[in-house]
Amino acid sequence: MLKKWITVACGAAIMAFGIDVFLIPAKIAAGGVSGIAAILKNAAGIKASVTTLALNFPLLLIFGFVYGKKSGLSSLVGALMLSFFLEVFSFVPRLVQNEMLCAIAGGLFSGAGLGTVFRADANTGGTDIVALLLQKKWPYFPIGTLVLVSDGIIILASGLVFKSFDIMIYACIALFISTKVIDAIVIGLDYAKEITVISPKAPDIAREVMAVLSRGVTGIRSIGLYSGKESLMLISVVSRNQAVKFKNIVQKYDENAFVIVSDVKEVIGEGFR
Repeated sequence: MLKKWITVACGAAIMAFGIDVFLIPAKIAAGGVSGIAAILKNAAGIKASVTTLALNFPLLLIFGFVYGKKSGLSSLVGALMLSFFLEVFSFVPRLVQNEMLCAIAGGLFSGAGLGTVFRADANTGGTDIVALLLQKKWPYFPIGTLVLVSDGIIILASGLVFKSFDIMIYACIALFISTKVIDAIVIGLDYAKEITVISPKAPDIAREVMAVLSRGVTGIRSIGLYSGKESLMLISVVSRNQAVKFKNIVQKYDENAFVIVSDVKEVIGEGFR
């Protein structure tokens, strides 16, 4: 448990550094409660730490009531840590003057921090909580769509408040980078490939894949509804650098084989994790 909260604290500190030092000074409101904090800090002089705490606290109380005390407490601790570090780093001067560089650096730091918090099975509150609460009432709306809409509204508001279309573009760039960094930390960068092969030479292909690549292969009996012929369909998951070797093996035995290659973002099992 101690390790978890140390990880959450580190993540909140990294996220707060990105917001305080890069995003807020450049007036970049990249969605979420931190985006609202950036708007209020630049437009009304209200501290980001105060805004995040004031907005997150009632949301987290409702979240805890709906989803249980354990989930609510975990989120509350994360939100308190974020507000604390936003206050700590508020005294750090702006390090970069170029708005594009601020958007990039802010996205990297805030994404890395939030991704670290997510890896510890916690969060820092924000519009994600709003999206979860709204989905509870309207479950037919995808959570990603709700988050995108809420972040989009905040980015649009920043453009109207600061009367700058450029600011909105920078905010979108920061949000995009942050999202990609979060995915890289939570899911990982080492994406695998799922390869499906339909060929009359399937047994030969499978034997060489298992011998040369040391990867398991699953065979499924299948019927082509157009031809009416029964065949063996192979399914295997390999690392990215093995995908080309796999396709070369298929080509070696059957140049007319039907091959599907798909991205797999996470694989748990022998040979992977």
